[in-house]
Amino acid sequence: MKPNPSKIFAIFIALLLPFIILMGGVRTLLSFNYPGFQYGLIGFPEDTLGYSREERTRLAEVTVGYLNSKQDINSLTQLTDDEGKTVYTPSEVSHLQDVKKVIDVASMVWYVICGLSIAFIIWMLVTKSWAQIRHSFFWGAVLTIVLMIILVIFMVLSFNTLFEEFHAIFFPQGNWTFSATSGLIRLFPLPLWVNAFILISVYGLLVSILLVIVFWPRKRTPKVSERVIPMAIPSSRAETKIPSMATPVNPFLTDEKKEPESTTSQEETEIPDPSMGLYPPEGGTGLPSTSENPKP
Repeated sequence: MKPNPSKIFAIFIALLLPFIILMGGVRTLLSFNYPGFQYGLIGFPEDTLGYSREERTRLAEVTVGYLNSKQDINSLTQLTDDEGKTVYTPSEVSHLQDVKKVIDVASMVWYVICGLSIAFIIWMLVTKSWAQIRHSFFWGAVLTIVLMIILVIFMVLSFNTLFEEFHAIFFPQGNWTFSATSGLIRLFPLPLWVNAFILISVYGLLVSILLVIVFWPRKRTPKVSERVIPMAIPSSRAETKIPSMATPVNPFLTDEKKEPESTTSQEETEIPDPSMGLYPPEGGTGLPSTSENPKP
């Protein structure tokens, strides 16, 4: 049996839709100064070692700009606070370089997957594979919702363990632990990461729920050419005539049809008696003679 390309494309989109949605949330946070936004929230902890909100926002903006662009590493090594002190140590700069590599690779994979998904969707639109398009987005959204629920459960049970496992997967070299007085911890404290995980989870859930609603499986109305027209099946039973309600029924009438009586009577042909002298004599014509004196 020849495989259907549309079904293969639908499975590809459904399995990778969670990554597309989640990475979209990460790219959204990196598109602006997310730490500066968090610093302005009510209840967000202030820096106990002296960074003001404005200074903190400026330093975080430079750091996020490095992670989200092709800036040279010197933008971090030469970064200083208002007192002229260097913000990041060499180990912190090395970790930020690793973070940038992970973001660059993930972004590149995200762009490739999004491009392939768009190409596959165009193919299915051209081939009118409406069912495959609906199934790919519906089941991909369902899978995303399941993953988001699992992520939220881990966050509620122990966010610290989740955070450590996340770093252990993406930074196996282990250079991601720093003291509370380091520049990274002062600019990117734990509450900032908790809020980031919450925002990405909520973003993923909202997008997935919207996709589930839009692409919920519906019964397809068959086309006119696909509709089955019921055909009459001959019955072996004797035909029973049911009188119509529109026509009154006369109980004195029967269904027997009388043949019309013939108005013309058939007369029997009578053969004349030879003794009556109606037949001409032998050799005669039977017509009256024209001569007065017939010959003897």
